[in-house]
Amino acid sequence: MHDLTIRNLPVADLALLPGNPRQGDVGAVSESMRVNGIYQPIIVNAGTLTGRPFEVIAGNHRAQAARALGHETIPAVVLDVDDDAATRIALADNRTSDLATYDDDALLVMLRGLDDLAGTGYDPDDLDDLTRDLDAPDLGEDPTTPAAFPAVVVMFRTEAERDTALERIRDDHEQAQPIAYTPKNQGA
Repeated sequence: MHDLTIRNLPVADLALLPGNPRQGDVGAVSESMRVNGIYQPIIVNAGTLTGRPFEVIAGNHRAQAARALGHETIPAVVLDVDDDAATRIALADNRTSDLATYDDDALLVMLRGLDDLAGTGYDPDDLDDLTRDLDAPDLGEDPTTPAAFPAVVVMFRTEAERDTALERIRDDHEQAQPIAYTPKNQGA
């Protein structure tokens, strides 16, 4: 277990993680910091095992935003880990966030509960899109609508071939239905 004591570190002393694959929106992070203040520490590697002191391994964009806003210090948890652990922490910090999903109904309630969207990372267009998406009818609810199942176009030489194939498909998918059968024009 790591010591998670929070310290205020000089922003000027921080080194960003080289090769960081995460491309964040520093402008949105800066706006959040401007409106909400700094409410989460960054994670910094002490560097005794890597030779790179005060390297940010989680929170690079928060460190950049603090620098852009002219903050002299930023809250940080200082770990002392080797390159492998630093890489794993940096990757996990971003990937576990990527794996999260939203309850769009709950999100809409939260967003609508605010007087404005400043500092949230959302803008009025996001709110409009979310509202429109949630208000759109879900065509997949009725199992007889085309949106409820994939449509596949298959051409058969005979109606008997079609019926044989349909029987095989229905073994796994009871709701499968032919939409149309048009006999091949034999005279052409």
